[in-house]
Amino acid sequence: MAWWNFSENRERRKRLEAAYTAAQMKFSSKFWSSASSFSGTHGGVKFVQNLGSAGRSSPAFLKVSVPTALDEDLTVTRESGSDAFFKRIGFSVEVQTGDAAFDQEFYLSSRSPEFIRALFAPAQNRDVVRALFAQGFDQLELQGGSLTTRKKGENEPLEVDALFRAVESLARLRATAQAARALLPPPGGPTTARLQLINGAVIVVLLALSVLALSWARPVIGGELLVLWDTLRWSVPALLVASMVLASALRGRPSAHREFGAAFLTCLLGIPAGVWAAVMLVNERLDVSEAVVHEARLLDKRETHGKRDHYYVTLASWHPGGDSEEIEVSGGAYSSARPRQLWIVRTHAGRLGYEWVESLGRAR
Repeated sequence: MAWWNFSENRERRKRLEAAYTAAQMKFSSKFWSSASSFSGTHGGVKFVQNLGSAGRSSPAFLKVSVPTALDEDLTVTRESGSDAFFKRIGFSVEVQTGDAAFDQEFYLSSRSPEFIRALFAPAQNRDVVRALFAQGFDQLELQGGSLTTRKKGENEPLEVDALFRAVESLARLRATAQAARALLPPPGGPTTARLQLINGAVIVVLLALSVLALSWARPVIGGELLVLWDTLRWSVPALLVASMVLASALRGRPSAHREFGAAFLTCLLGIPAGVWAAVMLVNERLDVSEAVVHEARLLDKRETHGKRDHYYVTLASWHPGGDSEEIEVSGGAYSSARPRQLWIVRTHAGRLGYEWVESLGRAR
């Protein structure tokens, strides 16, 4: 049976493995993500402990989760400087529990302020949060059918007694959360997780459109970067409008600043890429101009190497007053290119005015 990668001595590894086995926990390693999962039952409560990271450059994490049927969202973290700033300017509105010390130490967010107030009105629930954070956890989250506490930068399993303490804390909070939810009307508004899902879907669609443009669109005279630079006159205003709409829609939510940051990043990456891709595809696919044939001497060639190799030839310009034109070509055309060769280039004017290359090659 596989075990996790361990940074300490073998004795601790053997001791923990024996303790987990004695506690009748199941454990497995998921090598595809370099993560380990440990599941079991304590005091009648099923739990899962996960180790791993979101990616190679992401920090490790440890999570302990218990299942719940609650259709609700909740996030508790320590209050950061940005949390305090956005509260102060009124962009984010945090729900207060009435415990000044607790409200100053922790930042609470949910789509349902009533749920937060009902859940943390009892002092024992606030004490559960304090106990979990005293164990080194830095986040408590209710989302997607799980009540989870997380610890960043941790890549080794907890001692059994520490794990069981965390499970007991989560179980107590889960029981009172279910009771609190039962007394409230159904929650309204999208959860932060739902907004993140929408952000992800939008950026996937826009980036897919960009990949499609890179795959289908043929070379543009002046290069794709020229088109990207020109399209900023449309994408920058679109980005500003999207930012204002997002700020207006999210203002007043407890996690408004975090949700706005994620959505703005999506727009910042996706809108310029999407506008560029749309312009590239429309410019070529809707172009009805006749092809124009040009003869040009080859002046130079160059290649670049990375994840993909790219090959370019520099031809004498056929535009009045022009100097040269650099065009990307295939590896085969590049290898046979020689200085002073005569090349034939067929271009179109472009629906949006960006001259694009239908074909090019050596003159026969």
